Amino acid sequence: MSKLRKKCYNNVNIGGMDMIDYQKVVKELRDKLIMTQIEFANFLCVAYQSVNRWENGICKPTTKIKRKIIELCKANDVEIKEVDE
Repeated sequence: MSKLRKKCYNNVNIGGMDMIDYQKVVKELRDKLIMTQIEFANFLCVAYQSVNRWENGICKPTTKIKRKIIELCKANDVEIKEVDE
């Protein structure tokens, strides 16, 4: 469990990007692009388990992947939803 937790970048804060609800954004983006988790993972060059963990709220993407997701959202008119606090 500790190894998994170390690989999950849950406590990373990168100016505003940490307020985004990646759980919903990734799922909505994937649905709009009509991709499976495996296809989306291959597109982002990550393991499909990572996409699954993001969508289930277990982990958040790395900073590099967060930037790619935000660019994809902008290019595909997907609303970037912030976390409700």
